[in-house]
Amino acid sequence: MTDPAPAINPYATPRAQVEGAAMEAVMTPFFGVGIYKLLLLSALTFNFYLVYWFYQNWQRVRMVGKGRPNAVLRSVCYSLTAYSLFKRMRTNSAALGETLEFAPGGVAWMLLLFLLVSMLPAGFFLLALGTSLVLVPIQRQVNAINLKRAPAADRNESFSGVNIVFMLAGGVVLALVLIGLLLPA
Repeated sequence: MTDPAPAINPYATPRAQVEGAAMEAVMTPFFGVGIYKLLLLSALTFNFYLVYWFYQNWQRVRMVGKGRPNAVLRSVCYSLTAYSLFKRMRTNSAALGETLEFAPGGVAWMLLLFLLVSMLPAGFFLLALGTSLVLVPIQRQVNAINLKRAPAADRNESFSGVNIVFMLAGGVVLALVLIGLLLPA
């Protein structure tokens, strides 16, 4: 007696390999983002993008390092926790055999200074839109390490639809603020 043919399940997922299928996302050791994207999104979102930048970097620190820092809380309070993040980033890069050459304390103080500038009276708070300039040297080094360690990973240099919406909304608000500052009282 022969075995009956296996039943075909029409609800089963396909088993064939599809050529050209998307590759799995490659995780980089640090959060990579294009320099112009970092600068534009930070300025046009009134530095709210920096909260996201710090969150992404804290997430990567959590995966590699010891302890489980609360990435959400630490990213919201980034001006107070920046030193700790930068110090851990240097430690993690050394573990990878790479070097991040910057002074964590100096960069953290610069971020805190920009935060204090943002609290000055009318007009001076616009200087705080340059906060992300402090992060550019770090981001350049991080991007170089990511390229070396994960060459197939996305460079995160292009703007998504969500990025564009936030930049347009922030640009409109910034334009209105500038008009309001220039109009006579």
